[in-house]
Amino acid sequence: GSDYVALRLSITFAANEDRVCFNVTILDDRLSEGVENFVARISSVPSGVDIGNPDTAVISIMDDETLIVEFEVSEYTVVENEGTVAVCLRTNIGNDAPINVIVSTSNVATSDGDYSGAPQVILIPVSTGPSRTCADIAITNDNTVENDEDFLVSFEIPPDTNANEGVITSTRVLIIDDDTVEVGFSPSVYSVAEDGIFVIVTVISRNPNLLEREVTVNIQTVSGTAVDGLDFVGNNEVLTFGPGDSSGSTLIFINNDNLYEGTEDFTVILTTTDSAVEIFQPVADITITDDDVRVYFESDSYVVSETDGQVNICVRREGDTSGSLTIYVATEELIPTQAQYFVIDFEAPEYTVSENGGSVSVCLRTSTGNAEPVTVVFSTRHVTTSDGDYRTISQVIIPASPGSSRVCVDIPIVDDTIVENTEDFIVTFEGPPGTSGTTTFTRVVIVDNDYAQIGFNPSVYTVSEDGAAVIIVENLTPQLERDVIVQFYTVDGSAVDGTDFVGVTESHPEVLTFSPGETLEFIIIPIVDDTIFEGSEEFKGTLTTTDAAVIITQPNATVHINENDVVRVYFENDSYSVDEENGPVIVCVVREGEIADTLTIQISTAELVPPQATAGADFLPLSGIPIQFRPDEYRVCRPISIVRDDEPEDIEDFSVIITTAPPGVLFGTPNRTIISIYDEPTVITAQVCGGVCDRLDKIEAMLQKICDKLDVQDVQLRDIVNALLIEPAK
Repeated sequence: GSDYVALRLSITFAANEDRVCFNVTILDDRLSEGVENFVARISSVPSGVDIGNPDTAVISIMDDETLIVEFEVSEYTVVENEGTVAVCLRTNIGNDAPINVIVSTSNVATSDGDYSGAPQVILIPVSTGPSRTCADIAITNDNTVENDEDFLVSFEIPPDTNANEGVITSTRVLIIDDDTVEVGFSPSVYSVAEDGIFVIVTVISRNPNLLEREVTVNIQTVSGTAVDGLDFVGNNEVLTFGPGDSSGSTLIFINNDNLYEGTEDFTVILTTTDSAVEIFQPVADITITDDDVRVYFESDSYVVSETDGQVNICVRREGDTSGSLTIYVATEELIPTQAQYFVIDFEAPEYTVSENGGSVSVCLRTSTGNAEPVTVVFSTRHVTTSDGDYRTISQVIIPASPGSSRVCVDIPIVDDTIVENTEDFIVTFEGPPGTSGTTTFTRVVIVDNDYAQIGFNPSVYTVSEDGAAVIIVENLTPQLERDVIVQFYTVDGSAVDGTDFVGVTESHPEVLTFSPGETLEFIIIPIVDDTIFEGSEEFKGTLTTTDAAVIITQPNATVHINENDVVRVYFENDSYSVDEENGPVIVCVVREGEIADTLTIQISTAELVPPQATAGADFLPLSGIPIQFRPDEYRVCRPISIVRDDEPEDIEDFSVIITTAPPGVLFGTPNRTIISIYDEPTVITAQVCGGVCDRLDKIEAMLQKICDKLDVQDVQLRDIVNALLIEPAK
């Protein structure tokens, strides 16, 4: 019933016959069983007949199925705090006995303590079809900042087991580290004298003993009332913390400019792109104490009566007042046409303009009147700008005014279509002798408005299951003066990460950096070559960015995986026969090859040309009837109804055809089978037993058709007919 079809039958030796054979049907069960035995025995004989030796024959069924054991995938990924990773083995067919498989591990980039590496035994239970068995490997959450680590898992099949190793005999487990180290400024407030030359800003790690790898932070200065390039030398550097490093520092030089400016300040910013770093104090404030001295008249004008005899004029000092200071003053006549002691200031210490704004309007204001026009000469100085970012200006004329006035000049800004950082430059002025003021320079900040256009090109890819997908990301804006970044990750479709391809997660995306001059970046996605037919599958790649200077033109790419595994379907037999009286006829379809999900094909009936059996009259027609194979089914049968009538007929034939199958599924041989309908044998038997011997010619013609179909040669048809007359039931 499972391995063969049991029988009990009688064997008749004809006269002069010394050898008679019979067949026992063997069942192909697609189970790995090894060699199996059963016996055929001579059970009884007539009186007077001896049973000789051997009276028992042993039949050995040699199993033709090969049980394959292999890992389900070639790589697993687990986050360190998830506790365990399930590593799974699969078999291609069923097995009639449990199998103990020894699973062991070996370090690659891991070390003892990162996971539980003791060998363990996986029991593959008895199964009637392909199976899947998993083992959990414990992952240690060690609170240590380290690189992503991996180790290998392999298995060993006992030698006395009827199983072989498959293609994936080892698998890689990648442990994603989830630990972080806290880094920040300490202290976060600094004060430095203008003549102090430099200030040392310290960054500390709160838990340096957690580091097993280097982590990095970025330090950048930002102007405040103190301006980069004028009051201090800006800094933009990377600070690295290695294992055991508890602190690091950066040196910022201070400019002693001999100008009284009062107390000024700027900030230092701490950032990072390292996912293992948490910044607890991202900002440090730096105060520059001015060491310069400024002296000025307490008032710019005094009114005195000629009869007062004298005027009391006061001079004030600002800045360092700790020591004595001697200055000299003198009186001189005023020339009516000369604008002396003229106070001019920039209206604002800083201006901001977008690169596509065309120009920036920089304004001067006066606090006193002037009798005649005054010429003011401008000059500019680069801080982070360069030649070509703006157009210089030469001078402006302040017209005569009885009181305070305001005059502006437009500085043209060049919109250059180059992706660059925010840039700045300094504008200063020089007035005529006697001109004074407090805001004698201003800073112009140019905010870049250009974008790098980045996207997938092309956006659709096709790859074979035994290959790898090479995805291209293109920068359509090659004019870069700074790095721009995008992030890439994959999204499951009908293809699943880890089962069909080795993807990149959204939580740990792949960062692509385009430096100046770079136009292309390539991403390689390995495809998992399994032995299971799944049809064409697809997944997507996605681009995102946190860079404000990037526009993603094509954010999605689709990768189609072409199946390379073969599945064939075909009829179990190329012909079937059925008595009209004993219908229906059972037609079976066989599948070769492994599948992951239910496979559906369709069969239909068809009349032969010229027509023999007629649809509706001799059989019930079928059109597009589904036949479904589950993953553990390799043979599916379907009844086809036969129509019984009362008319004597010759043998009639029709066909059954496999009409449709999913893409990638091949038609095997035969994909068409012939059904032969025989008229009821009781009609012939009644005629013969009734002694109607004149019908022998018709019977002989029918037997001739049977012999032709069975390809029987040299048959004595008349002897067969005579035998029917003698023993019609037989």
